Amino acid sequence: MALLRPLKENTPPRRDSVEPPLPMIESYLYSIVSDYEDREYFNCMMSEM
Repeated sequence: MALLRPLKENTPPRRDSVEPPLPMIESYLYSIVSDYEDREYFNCMMSEM
């Protein structure tokens, strides 16, 4: 039992370490897209002025 407990405790953290990178990558890509859209919008506003 003593050997099985560490394994059970270690498996959930491994799952957590695998899952977070996806949201981080998604938020990173979203930030890039939002920055790009903001620049496009800014350029449009400047061109209209």
